[in-house]
Amino acid sequence: MKHFSGGVSLLIAIVLCIGVGEIAIRTINPAPPVQFVRSQGNLNLFEHNGVPVWEEQSDNPIRYRSCATKPTANQVRIAIFGSSIFYGSSVPAEDNFSLALEGQLQERWNRPVCIVNYAQPAFAHQNKMAVAELQMGAFKPDIVLWEIWLNDYGRYVLLNDTAYNVGKLITDEDGFPFLLGLSGDTNKWLLSNSRLYEFAAFSLSEDRNRPKELDAWRTFSATHLADVPALMKTHGADVHFALCPVLHTPFQAQRETPRAEYVPVTDFLQQNQLPFVSLLDFFEGKTIEEVRIDTCCHYNSDGHAILANQFTEYFAKAYPTGP
Repeated sequence: MKHFSGGVSLLIAIVLCIGVGEIAIRTINPAPPVQFVRSQGNLNLFEHNGVPVWEEQSDNPIRYRSCATKPTANQVRIAIFGSSIFYGSSVPAEDNFSLALEGQLQERWNRPVCIVNYAQPAFAHQNKMAVAELQMGAFKPDIVLWEIWLNDYGRYVLLNDTAYNVGKLITDEDGFPFLLGLSGDTNKWLLSNSRLYEFAAFSLSEDRNRPKELDAWRTFSATHLADVPALMKTHGADVHFALCPVLHTPFQAQRETPRAEYVPVTDFLQQNQLPFVSLLDFFEGKTIEEVRIDTCCHYNSDGHAILANQFTEYFAKAYPTGP
């Protein structure tokens, strides 16, 4: 009887500890230690061919262009795919480079130009590809501008109202991190209903045997990157790639020592004669402090104005009279 009583007491203590932990996590509300996106407010989250995709349900002018639904004769159509960098996180939408670029190219080419910017915060390569597959046939762009950033080899999975980047985690057969050997429906139920389990699973499932960053980029460049020109060829569009620098290291230092992650990318692009530009070239004579809004990768309004001016010159050189 004493053993039974002791066992019950231990069970009660464990349940109480779990309950206190659950309440604490929900009260403190720490974010899972991975990149994630929850469907909330005006953000719509869905899947396309098994890939999570999210988009604003708003009238953001960079995405919702009247010229896209009302094409005019001789119109040049340009689509932009990217992450928070080309989306313009933390700057007013009206300052996004894509809006100014549209007007400047229109003046330069003396033709109507319509630019739709499909970039979204936190997008990795797989998400950009999914959106491109959805939108290329409808918009039918002549030119595509494709952002390349260090998050590109990430991999998201969707569970209920949340997309998690699990690219650096050990996952079960369904693609989700797990604890204590739990997997399948039990694991998904716990991830969905317990913030304590969710936080623990994502905190303790790091794959320490995963390929090194450079090896991951070599694999990415040799496999997934080729999907972009293949898709563009299917839709008859020219694609141009833009490599984005970090904004915590001076531009000159990055020019002198290029990021190792981008070396296999540029090798692939050069070998396949695909046009690309490094945004480092756009900020000659500028300091990172002058154009950044944070130390990650996001530009302030002045930075976006420079992007618009420089991309105007870039495309005008590539297409003197338009495509």
